[in-house]
Amino acid sequence: MAPKINASLLGLCLMLASFTATATHAQTEGAPPAPVMRETLAGGLIAADTPPSMVPFMMALVSCFDQKRDASIVSQIANTYPSLLLMLGDNVYGDSETPDLVNLKAAYRMAANKFSLSAFAEFEAIWDDHDFGRNDGGADYPHKQAAKALFLEHFKVADNDPRRFRPGLYQSFRRQIGGVDMQVIMLDTRWFRAPLTRASFYDRVVRGQRYAVNMDATASMLGKAQWQWLKQELAQPADVRLIVSSVQVLARDHGFEKWHNFPLERTRLLQAVAARNGGVAAFVSGDRHISAFYRSEPVTRADGTQEQFTELTVGSANAPWTSAHEQDALQISPLYVKTGSFSLIEIDPKAAEMRFAVMNDKGSRELLYKLPLTQSQNR
Repeated sequence: MAPKINASLLGLCLMLASFTATATHAQTEGAPPAPVMRETLAGGLIAADTPPSMVPFMMALVSCFDQKRDASIVSQIANTYPSLLLMLGDNVYGDSETPDLVNLKAAYRMAANKFSLSAFAEFEAIWDDHDFGRNDGGADYPHKQAAKALFLEHFKVADNDPRRFRPGLYQSFRRQIGGVDMQVIMLDTRWFRAPLTRASFYDRVVRGQRYAVNMDATASMLGKAQWQWLKQELAQPADVRLIVSSVQVLARDHGFEKWHNFPLERTRLLQAVAARNGGVAAFVSGDRHISAFYRSEPVTRADGTQEQFTELTVGSANAPWTSAHEQDALQISPLYVKTGSFSLIEIDPKAAEMRFAVMNDKGSRELLYKLPLTQSQNR
């Protein structure tokens, strides 16, 4: 039986834009073989002998995995047989304020036993605050170099990987999917990020806002080196660009962490992606313990044309914010917070579309969106 689909959202098509990537990837040994027949997010079946150029490419996305909680959702993720697992940050919860990082080390040890990376053919990861080492932490966290070393060890990052030779953990990589050249960019929104601005007493107490916007033009999310790297990545041609940010890019209304805490940086990012060298683009994020889709305000290109970007925020694998009821002005779907969840992205060259699905802890679909792989749809 096909997984249940939220009927009110079926067939909802959104337009896209583009982005970048280039790098290495981790491969695991002993991953289970895919089944003889696999169901696509569009509801069709793919046979094992289908030519590779005709097979949709499946990625699983996971965020906010608390190693102390139930981990049964991991088997549900593995049972989708993704070609690639993307871990979006808060891959463990190990906040540590002492140089020995005892909490973070213990968190990684526990996670290694509860979230087996060997169950997946390939995986890539970026961190967020709780595997960075400090809740809502940024550039001033004093133990970030030691935390980075633990990350590199846990995820078996190759000795010659560029991340070992530069500050931060940002990276990019590509996949060729039939005739579609996909580029994935994973941004580091921790290592270089300027201090957050605390909200006023009134906003904290009455409105539940934790942070206020910072309009300082020198306050950075990515730092000079990463911004320059991103510009170079976006200058490379690609058919599909998936930009990973551990914190939300588009949402503006809530008072927690997000790119809009630095509105000038958010505008800079959207304009940089709008100026890319071709292809469609979308954002994915985590952090919030909620699942939802967002659609940006129109972004004006240098030639005067406009486009809008789509973002999928991936909810917590096993610690959902079940009481969340927020509604952002740019939010285009209901929240999904009933259970732990993960997401799937399927790129289908034959159908010329990208499909995004939010899956519950039993592996059934809750939200589904389809995006055309045509740049004109973003204008």
